[in-house]
Amino acid sequence: MCSGSDYEARFADFADERLFAYCCYCGDRRATKRTTLDHVPSRSLLDEPLPGHFPMVRVCIDCNRDQSEAETYFYAILSAVLSGSHRPEDQILPIGERVLRSDKSLRRRIFEAKNIAPDGSLIWNVDHELIGQVLTAYARGHIFLETGELALDKPARVVFKPLATMGQDERTAFLEVQNDVFPELGSRLFITLFDPQDERRQLLDANGFFVIQPNTYQYKVVLRNGQIGIRSIVRNFLATEVSW
Repeated sequence: MCSGSDYEARFADFADERLFAYCCYCGDRRATKRTTLDHVPSRSLLDEPLPGHFPMVRVCIDCNRDQSEAETYFYAILSAVLSGSHRPEDQILPIGERVLRSDKSLRRRIFEAKNIAPDGSLIWNVDHELIGQVLTAYARGHIFLETGELALDKPARVVFKPLATMGQDERTAFLEVQNDVFPELGSRLFITLFDPQDERRQLLDANGFFVIQPNTYQYKVVLRNGQIGIRSIVRNFLATEVSW
């Protein structure tokens, strides 16, 4: 991985440099704040060893801390759904085991979210607000890194659902969406898409998603109908979209 180096400076980017002075989560000037590098998405969602191209963005420490409660819930419910259980020892994701073992109140909350459908399948009642908070933060980080733009307003759309519940047409539309405008001239995304020598091109799959880790996390910047957004696939299970 980038071992302390700032991902914002690692790859060529000629977008508006004035915006790089701001935190992409709150919009405050970073020079007036204590800052830290934040992985986008959280490194806890990926498997070891972490990839060397793991995106990072420099943000306010306070913004990073403000996400901790929502992210912890996200790890727990995602792991529980993937594992089909709230018990720590059953978890597929190591982070799920850790947080469910250490936080009894969270473990009870996840247990109470589990329901049995008439056909015997599991149904989970999830906290859409907390999950949306995490996905929005990830989307803001991706948009800032890829286009140099700040997406500070409340998103117009935050949706997520399991890929397995999508019909074929819906799944195709989600995966194969085509942008109808170019990204910001000189931005990191513009360079990757149009410079055949850019090393990040090797991360793109056939549908234009950046594959951060196969079967674990991938995302795509969507520029359509005057909107900007991020579509992602988490653990090859959850399809998400956040757009402004």
